[in-house]
Amino acid sequence: MTAVMLVGDLPATGVLRQVGAIRVTTPSADAAPLFVDQVIRALRTHGAVVVLYPSWKADPAVRLLRLLRGVVQTDRVACVPLDLPPVALSLVADQLAHVAASAAPGVVAGLAPYLAADVCAGARLTSVARLDHVKTGLGAHVSSYLPGGAFSVLASPVADIHRITSARPVQEFARRPGPPVLMLVAQQGGDLAWIQQSLAPALGAVSVTPIAVQPLSAEFWGVRKYTEFVAFSGHPHALSWVLSAVPYRPCRWCGESTAAEICPFCGAVQPPADGPAERPRPAEGARPPRPEPPSEFGRAPAEPPLPRATSPTRPPERPPAPASAAPEPAAPPPSAQPPVQPPAQPPPVHPPNQPPAPPDTASASQNGRSGHVPILSAPLHEDDEKIPVPPPAARADPPVPPAPEAADEEPAALDRTVADRRSSRTETVIFRPSHDR
Repeated sequence: MTAVMLVGDLPATGVLRQVGAIRVTTPSADAAPLFVDQVIRALRTHGAVVVLYPSWKADPAVRLLRLLRGVVQTDRVACVPLDLPPVALSLVADQLAHVAASAAPGVVAGLAPYLAADVCAGARLTSVARLDHVKTGLGAHVSSYLPGGAFSVLASPVADIHRITSARPVQEFARRPGPPVLMLVAQQGGDLAWIQQSLAPALGAVSVTPIAVQPLSAEFWGVRKYTEFVAFSGHPHALSWVLSAVPYRPCRWCGESTAAEICPFCGAVQPPADGPAERPRPAEGARPPRPEPPSEFGRAPAEPPLPRATSPTRPPERPPAPASAAPEPAAPPPSAQPPVQPPAQPPPVHPPNQPPAPPDTASASQNGRSGHVPILSAPLHEDDEKIPVPPPAARADPPVPPAPEAADEEPAALDRTVADRRSSRTETVIFRPSHDR
């Protein structure tokens, strides 16, 4: 069971006499301690409390609810604001208390907005100039200053303002309560004949019951003279039909059934109504949606296997060299290159005791390299190709002026100088590959 409380100066209509919502009148001097005491008593008796209050006068109720949460420290109190006129709000609170005797707390809290949309609430007013709680168009606002005018105002289920004329005394209703239609009327200097002669036949009401005036009606409608009404279905199963049409789902946080986007108990945001509340589970005996992968590296049977790099039936092949990579200009083609370490052909080394043969001066002067060109023309290692070679101009021998007394010894000295430089350059080129190995 769930306790239903209504915060505000909203007395009972007297339609449901056997059961009704708990009323807490605000503002008053003892409203706060009385409210906390009643909520604690209701929690001990019922286990959960659903608090209703008018959204157009929410400040007193919000202060009481904040005080209650700070004192009681519980999440079993749901707060539900409703945008209804006083007579309709008092009726919906009593209807909700009637359903709460056999419904879960989350179902009761989610049913309140649907019951508010199932009634037809409004009033007959002489002016809409100060009507703040119902949307008013500019034309109706201006025409309310004309003398002798009256308006039929609907606040639920759809806000509508209609200027009453002899040709159209009432507006067209988009929704009507289910038959039989019962009507409650609270009159404060208004026109009761318009209710009985025009409105009741338009709604198909079978009875019109006068009730006491609500204290907050003048504040809601913005005038001192009005005729407030509310029409609802009097069928015995009307509340059951509304209850069965509400889509409920468990809250993801507290597990309480709810039909709102935000759980009224814990405040957790719920998923959209058209989507599932949680991930669907497969039925018993059904095949799981994701089968186990086969032995070949996790590919589903329905998907074709991807081509592998190697196959057990084909021998591995040596990957070809990329076509975009161009060979170096100094290196010969791969087929003409000798092996890296040829076992049968060691590099030629001159004996240290035999000096190299003297070069031909004529050819040396033509080539400009002092006779070492035949050795460098052989295939070298990759690292040898990267060794910078000084320009020929730096290798030229400086001119030596001939001495008159040693003119006959000049060819021999020149031959020894060239031979020494040639031997040093030859050793540098020959021993570089041995250093790499």
